[in-house]
Amino acid sequence: MFRIDDINKCMKKLNTPVKEGKKIPGEIEYIENRGKENRFVYRYKGKTVFSFGVTRGSNKKETLLYYVPKQMGLTTPEYRKLYECPMSKEDYNSLMSQRGNL
Repeated sequence: MFRIDDINKCMKKLNTPVKEGKKIPGEIEYIENRGKENRFVYRYKGKTVFSFGVTRGSNKKETLLYYVPKQMGLTTPEYRKLYECPMSKEDYNSLMSQRGNL
């Protein structure tokens, strides 16, 4: 759940632009740097909701990235819901709005 492939799955889910013909605000930007880390940035209507870096060494499948849920504004159980699919992009946006992050 905290490996790079798993995080990519969650980021792909948050980058889904349309569901059942309805546009869902929010998009992921992946910034690939030649330096030490690549970044994921989630923007909602022009506002940055979260941004976190993944070092190049993190691409090893055994590297665990436990800090990601906190960077996304989620608890570990909430992140698990996003990863396992009960939480949708709309649910995530709603939760961030309730917490004043949007």
